[in-house]
Amino acid sequence: MLPGGAVAVRDTKDRSRQLTFSSQEWAAFVAGIKRDAFEAR
Repeated sequence: MLPGGAVAVRDTKDRSRQLTFSSQEWAAFVAGIKRDAFEAR
């Protein structure tokens, strides 16, 4: 976790970059995973 509650994750297609999400965005993403809102490829 970054200062201010932001979350950084590595871009698997471009490892030189990181994606940064606010704590609210990350919480919404995790909640979506828990309720199976995303389709697996």
